[in-house]
Amino acid sequence: MQSFYFAAGGSVGSSAFPPALVHPVMERQPAALALMWGTGALKVVVGLLVLALIAGPRGWLPRRPLRWAALLGAVLMAGYEGLASLIQHALMVAGVVPIPAGLGGESARWHLWLFDPWWLLGGVLLGLTAWQARYRHKS
Repeated sequence: MQSFYFAAGGSVGSSAFPPALVHPVMERQPAALALMWGTGALKVVVGLLVLALIAGPRGWLPRRPLRWAALLGAVLMAGYEGLASLIQHALMVAGVVPIPAGLGGESARWHLWLFDPWWLLGGVLLGLTAWQARYRHKS
């Protein structure tokens, strides 16, 4: 995951990310590094959440809160990080709204064509997983 990679000092592919994010991380600023490590950890938690949902009932896992957490994550991923960002970046790349200096034109294009669609797809799949778990494992 790129969050852990950048937090550990990696720099390949950093031009695809906003300069306002990349520069503090590359300068090893503690707050920026904490943000990268935290984002990476959150992505791992979402992955574990999906595994818990598809694993089925085990007795010690609270199924309903897991499903609600997954649905909330799905809305945030698909709605905010996916669809809203996709529209915003499309407007920027089309020249309808200005691209903020902290984002940069190259990063806006990367987000539009790669990152935003993946966030949208990931959110939809997380929501479908939570919905499917509702019917597969009654609790």
